[in-house]
Amino acid sequence: MKNKSCYSILSSHATMLDGIVFRSRLEARWYLFFKSLGLEVCYEPKCFAIEGGIAYKPDFHLPAQLHFPLPWWFEVKPSIESDLTKPELFSSTMDSAIGILTDLPRDDSDDELCKFTILAGPGGDYNYAFCECRYCEVIGFTWEGREDRIGCCCSDERRYGYRTAKLAEAFNNARNTKFAFVPTAQRII
Repeated sequence: MKNKSCYSILSSHATMLDGIVFRSRLEARWYLFFKSLGLEVCYEPKCFAIEGGIAYKPDFHLPAQLHFPLPWWFEVKPSIESDLTKPELFSSTMDSAIGILTDLPRDDSDDELCKFTILAGPGGDYNYAFCECRYCEVIGFTWEGREDRIGCCCSDERRYGYRTAKLAEAFNNARNTKFAFVPTAQRII
C-alpha cells in the first residue's frame, strides 16, 4: 500500500462567504485574505481548455488594479506535494504564471511560512511572497517578497516587504475567521 501524507486524507469542507460557495475552507480563507487587503478578487471566474482538451478553472484571478499592479492567477492546494498537473498545464498552455497557495502562515515571525510557489511553465519557481511597498502601500506577489519587484517604481532598493502590519492583519483575519456549515444541497460537486 502506498504511504499517504497527512494532506492526502484531509477532506475539504464547502464554505460560503459573501454569497460564494467555496470548495474548501482554505479557498475561503484565501478569498478573505485578498478582501482584507481591499483587493478585487474573482473566484473560479473562467474555465480554460488546456492541453489535451482538459477543462481547468484556476481558483482565483486578481486583475491588475490600483493597489495590485500586475494581474495574477492563483490555485489553492493543501500542500505543495499536491498534484500540480493542471496548474502546470495551464501555465504552459496559456503562457501565464500561476501562484500556488498552500496553508496560510501560522506565525508571522517565521519567514518560511510566508513563501509560496509560482508556476511559469513546467518546474516553476519558489520563494514568492505577498509584499507591500512601504511608500505607496501597493501589494505585490514577488520573488522573496521584494518591494523593488512590485512594479510601482517607488524604490529600487532591495528591501523585503512581507512583514508589514497590513499583511499580518489580513493573514490573521483570514486565519481566525469562523465559518458556518454549508448544507449539502448548496455544495459544489
